[in-house]
Amino acid sequence: MADYKAKDHYQDEQIVEGYEEKRFSGPSGWLRDRLEKRAVRKALSGVGAESKILDMPCGTGRFSRLLQWGKREVVHADISQEMLQFARKRSDGSGGNWGYIRCEAENLPFREGVFGSVLCFRFLPHLPVESRKRALSELARVSQGPLVIDYRFKYAFRSLSRWIRYRLGIAKKLRPRYSLSQISSELSEVGISVVKWIPVVWLFSEKVVLLCQKQSKAEG
Repeated sequence: MADYKAKDHYQDEQIVEGYEEKRFSGPSGWLRDRLEKRAVRKALSGVGAESKILDMPCGTGRFSRLLQWGKREVVHADISQEMLQFARKRSDGSGGNWGYIRCEAENLPFREGVFGSVLCFRFLPHLPVESRKRALSELARVSQGPLVIDYRFKYAFRSLSRWIRYRLGIAKKLRPRYSLSQISSELSEVGISVVKWIPVVWLFSEKVVLLCQKQSKAEG
């Protein structure tokens, strides 16, 4: 992913060690973590208890325990060796951790349909459009079942506040946010359909978790 500059950022052990503290410490961080996990849990409710799941990118292993419900086997994948090491250390040794594999989302080293489902969270919205489409295509290729992903929604108070701060010159960068129709259209281009929309906090949070499936050949 040559056009995703942040991939080099997470090759630093100190940055990885402080990743969660920076984002999820304090009351607001704790609440954000709980709300995001609640939305992901809802999306995963239809995934079988004996599925093999790919967590890509797994980051610090934040969703490991949530994914290991029942007899699920979880493959943790990430481009950062430091992230993988952190996730491995975080594991409590319980069953379900099938492996830790370093790889890129745009070129996954897995055969077609080897996973029952895929989780990809807090990653795709940061990618340039073409890189995101390639990553989505790869995630769909290796999964035979549901895909749980997230996007950033355009019509939310947080998105509006970001836009206002950008217009006032307070924020230097304005990342793109999308309407539901724009998200559906982009996913359809790579053969993915949205089954369920799960807002993290409707109207307030710009994050929306999507339960998706691959389109049938007839749909495509």
